[in-house]
Amino acid sequence: MNEIRFIPLIEPPTLKDKGSELTPDGSPFNNEIEWVIYQNKGN
Repeated sequence: MNEIRFIPLIEPPTLKDKGSELTPDGSPFNNEIEWVIYQNKGN
């Protein structure tokens, strides 16, 4: 039994809360504070 078989896995979609779908306006260059807060939330 020297054979390795891989089983394909599909990750089901997950529902996120509305807060995680919102991104700050503008780019990280002209709205740095809000983007830092957004990235620290784990989004």
